[in-house]
Amino acid sequence: MVGLAGSSDKCSYLVNTLKFDAVLNYKTELSSGTLRQSLQQACPQGVDVYFDNTGGEISDTVIPLINQFARIVICGQISTYNNTDSGASTSTGGAAAVSDSKDNKSPQTSGGSGSGSGSGSSNFGPRLLHHLLWNSASMTGFLVQDFTEHDSMVYHKLGEWIRDSRIISEEDILPIDEKEADLGVAPQAFCKLFTGANKGKQCVRVSKATGSIEQQIRVQNETAAKEAKAAKDAAAAAKK
Repeated sequence: MVGLAGSSDKCSYLVNTLKFDAVLNYKTELSSGTLRQSLQQACPQGVDVYFDNTGGEISDTVIPLINQFARIVICGQISTYNNTDSGASTSTGGAAAVSDSKDNKSPQTSGGSGSGSGSGSSNFGPRLLHHLLWNSASMTGFLVQDFTEHDSMVYHKLGEWIRDSRIISEEDILPIDEKEADLGVAPQAFCKLFTGANKGKQCVRVSKATGSIEQQIRVQNETAAKEAKAAKDAAAAAKK
């Protein structure tokens, strides 16, 4: 598992706490022009799974390195959310790629150059699809609202995995003081998402009793369990 993050602190966290095999600081790599070379060194046998929260230059660099039958999950494109010009391309956020033992033999191109009509629009849009074609790869969007019917099961499992430390949940909560609650800091919290200043899930404390995500999941689990028991009891009573 190879990750990309925007600060040395986040890189250390990914390696030491989340046990990534390697992590690159995409900001320093992009500024020095070494991201592609460093990714090739970190994934010498290519990329099989790419989880993309970012888009932009990071995706431009990763996609030419994919293997045959690679899978790309699109969960976010934060590098383009503030674009006012369809020909503009910026880079921020983070991404992660997974490599295994397959050889990467597809033709390589410069991720940032594109092959459009020659205008400025070559820096924007689906100009890397030939890599998906050559490698019989797939790219799929991932939105949590597509799976709302599984909410009860997900809350139960996530709570279980967090309690067992199988999932490590990090939160960046504003205001920091647990005794304070202020919806007025929401713009400040929102802006942190675009600079990478947050570490973990960005949250705003709107109630002193809100608690952590883990506590919320525990409450939801308890509620779901009560509802399931009530439904089971009702079904048993109906059979009688």
